[in-house]
Amino acid sequence: MQKAFVWAVYICAQISLSLYCSPADADYAMTINNQGTFSFNGNWTLGYEFSPNVNITVSSLGFFDWDQDGLAQTHDIGIWTTTGTLLTSAAVSGADPLDGAFRYSGISDLDLVAGNNYVIGGYNYTVDDAVRSDVGGMNITTSPDISIVDGRWIGGLAFPVNSTGSPVVYPPTVAFQYTLAVPEPASAGSAVVLLLFMLCRKQNRRGDECRVNIKI
Repeated sequence: MQKAFVWAVYICAQISLSLYCSPADADYAMTINNQGTFSFNGNWTLGYEFSPNVNITVSSLGFFDWDQDGLAQTHDIGIWTTTGTLLTSAAVSGADPLDGAFRYSGISDLDLVAGNNYVIGGYNYTVDDAVRSDVGGMNITTSPDISIVDGRWIGGLAFPVNSTGSPVVYPPTVAFQYTLAVPEPASAGSAVVLLLFMLCRKQNRRGDECRVNIKI
């Protein structure tokens, strides 16, 4: 019985550690399979309001590279609260790595909470570059982990306060990479303690002695 109990403790610990320590693969807020045709560029900050459906950690911000042939200028990107407080920012240039239709620049991890709304926007200068309005043929896929609330825009480099009133994102100026938020160490430890407690109760009912020393 004691040997079986030791094995049960070992398995519980391994499950808890895997939940906390296993690295998660990065996912994308938005991907483009067919970039379509375009007919606009200009001095705008363009983006969208979105809400995570789960807790996520944003690790990089991306700017759309039409034709994937480089960017003529460096583009500023930010994520704000809906009231205009800047949470993080990055500058994306043609030297940043291309992943799909976007070039990404890394940021310090930013945790976003499920159910809260945020705004992302990127600035396109007057030079003819990546951002143009889609006039047909574009195929945009958004992640099931986020919901697009509406498009956002403003003239110049600023918080995109204006709403398009539609969850359709045209043009798809910006995107971000993220991972699902991992459990805190306390949460993983609590799961182990709870499982050990249940196992001890079961053994005590059978008359077996159960001693567990936990050090944190």
